[in-house]
Amino acid sequence: MEKISNATIHILDDDAACRASVFSLLKDHHYSPLAHADVPGFWRQLEDEELGCLVLDLEVGGQSGLALLEKLRARGCRLPVIFLTARGGVASAVRAIKLGACGFLEKPLDPARLLAAVEEALCAELAERERVAARLAFERQLASLSGRESEVFERVLAGKRNKCIAEEMGVTVKTVEVHRGNVMRKMRARTIAGLVRLVAEYRREVGAAPALA
Repeated sequence: MEKISNATIHILDDDAACRASVFSLLKDHHYSPLAHADVPGFWRQLEDEELGCLVLDLEVGGQSGLALLEKLRARGCRLPVIFLTARGGVASAVRAIKLGACGFLEKPLDPARLLAAVEEALCAELAERERVAARLAFERQLASLSGRESEVFERVLAGKRNKCIAEEMGVTVKTVEVHRGNVMRKMRARTIAGLVRLVAEYRREVGAAPALA
């Protein structure tokens, strides 16, 4: 499992003193900070799918930090963003949060608040990655079921017994038992209750029942 200590914290601020201060603070707390004085420098060092977050000034070199956040999201980049500002108002903070920012901190910075915001952003990102990984794993397992196994899967979830399933499918109870065993093995479920729980978690995650072949 990825660890927060491996996270890359991008710092994008054209204020050299603030940038250096944040860099030192994060370095002292065992993060891996990367400091950028301008937007092009940030783009050059941003890596796809890296674990980390962006500590971003509301305005960098005359460019809007909010506009940069919009570009990140438009490109499918979900890097958590924490805004810093020396003169931001309520409107800017509300817009930042609506765009998905994790925090909005005023300068001069409170080190404890910044560290707490970074940790919260990284923990939330890790949790999201774990949810996505679990969903994709479930979908791969589901796709590995044969047509007959999928039929048994649906009937087992409906609470039907092997004899009833066998009659509905026109096969022997022994055949149902074999398919049922394959379903449990492929779905990595030890019990029917565990299988039901996997499906319930998936339904809660995507808002729909799993699609069977």
